Amino acid sequence: AQQQQQYKAVVSTQSTGKYINFMTSVDKEEASKIYRRACMVHLVKKPYIHLNWAAFEEERGNLEIAREALDHIDKGMPGLISVILRRAGLERRSGNIEQGGDIINNAIENCRGRETRDFWVMKYTSYLQYVAKDIVGAKKLLQEQIERNPRNKRLYVRLLELEHSSDTTYPDTSVVNEVFNKALASTLPPEEKAGMFLATFSDKAGMFLAIFGKTFMFLAIFRKKQVCY
Repeated sequence: AQQQQQYKAVVSTQSTGKYINFMTSVDKEEASKIYRRACMVHLVKKPYIHLNWAAFEEERGNLEIAREALDHIDKGMPGLISVILRRAGLERRSGNIEQGGDIINNAIENCRGRETRDFWVMKYTSYLQYVAKDIVGAKKLLQEQIERNPRNKRLYVRLLELEHSSDTTYPDTSVVNEVFNKALASTLPPEEKAGMFLATFSDKAGMFLAIFGKTFMFLAIFRKKQVCY
C-alpha cells in the first residue's frame, strides 16, 4: 500500500509538472494558480515543484509569492540545502544583501552534524567575501569557528586565503604568521600537522610571505617552524 501511494505521488508530480509547463506558455495566471494549489494542497512535501514555482514567480517579478513558495517548503522540510541557497539567492538578487546573509547564518546555527556545519560556514564565508564585501566579517566568522572547532584544518586554510585576497593595498604578513601559529598550536593530531595539512597550508603561507613579507627574517622564521614538522 505504501509503495502504491509513493507511485501515485510520483505520477502526480510528473503530471502536474507537465501540465504546468504547458500552461505557462498558454496562460501564466492560470499556471500560477495551479502551482499554488499543487504546492499548498497536493504536493506539500515536494521541493522540486516549490523551487519551480518560486523561479516562475521571480521571473514574473512577483517576489513576495516567490518568497512564499520557498518559505512554505522550508518550514515543511527544514534544512534542505537547495531551498536555503535559493532563499538566500532570491534576497541577493532582490538587493537584500543582509537578509540573504542572515538566511545562511541561520543555517549554520540550526544545522546538525559537523560536516553540514562546515559546509554552511564555508558558504557564509564566501557570501560575506564576494557578495557583502565584508572581509572583516568573514575573518571574524572563521576565527570564531576555529575557537569552536580548532581541529578543523579547512578553517585555517580558508582564513589564510582570505588574508591573501583581502582588498588592502599591502596584506598584513603578521596576520598570516598569526594564523600559522594558531594552526601549530591547535589540537590537531601530530600526524595531521606533519601530513597533508601542513604541506598544503605551509606552501600557501610560504608563498604569501615570499611575495609580501617585508623582511627575509620573517620567511626564515617561518621555514624554521616548517622544518620542525
